[in-house]
Amino acid sequence: MSETLKHDEELPKSEHLAEGVRPIMACVGTIKQYGEEIAEIKDIENVGHNVDYYLHPEDLDERGFKNAGRQSYVISPIDNRPKFTKKLSNCTTLIAVGRETGAQTELSFLTHQDPHEFLYLKKSLFAEDLKKQLQELKEKCSENSIDIVIAGGNLRQENPDEYQRSLELLTSVVGETCGFEPLIICGPKQEYNFDNVYFDTQKRRAYIVRPEQDVSPSYNDVFRLSEIGKMKEKWKEERRRRLKSEQ
Repeated sequence: MSETLKHDEELPKSEHLAEGVRPIMACVGTIKQYGEEIAEIKDIENVGHNVDYYLHPEDLDERGFKNAGRQSYVISPIDNRPKFTKKLSNCTTLIAVGRETGAQTELSFLTHQDPHEFLYLKKSLFAEDLKKQLQELKEKCSENSIDIVIAGGNLRQENPDEYQRSLELLTSVVGETCGFEPLIICGPKQEYNFDNVYFDTQKRRAYIVRPEQDVSPSYNDVFRLSEIGKMKEKWKEERRRRLKSEQ
């Protein structure tokens, strides 16, 4: 299977994590590439929180999910359950996990947000809700046990800057609240396709399922926002290579 991260030693150094605290690990691949691990993904669907971006706001409110109206953003509750979200096209997701104070239990929350909403009219609401959720996670978890990653997004040509602006806002809120720069665990899609994201909270393991054309090595790199310039050049080159091969 095509993995973003295979072993702990392949991760960028994580100064924000205490010794012995595992960082989030992630895999990126198609349904076919996941093979037998599809069973683990199905288990997450069966017992985990569905962070359903398309659910009616009243239903989200009843289930304790933060949101700002229909198809704006959704932020799950903080608890020890697995979580998943589906059909991220332009949308990004943020996964945050920490170790509960005085226990060995992992707590997490997961988000699903649309740049057309959270970068514009809902920007202040989203930033405030995300800060509150991060602050609550900090209060519930032991020091230096929290890790955060970002996935999803799209580089379609009609709004090519929204992907970077999404990362900038998410990184800014995390930095302000938690004091470190989160990793982006895979690059953006280039076409109108969807990511499905699953997170096993107790194993700190994320599974990103995406279409075959968006799982090439150029889109599987792990990077930080500070490296976005270098990454954009790689993605441009990958797009040129793909268009040339299709001629």
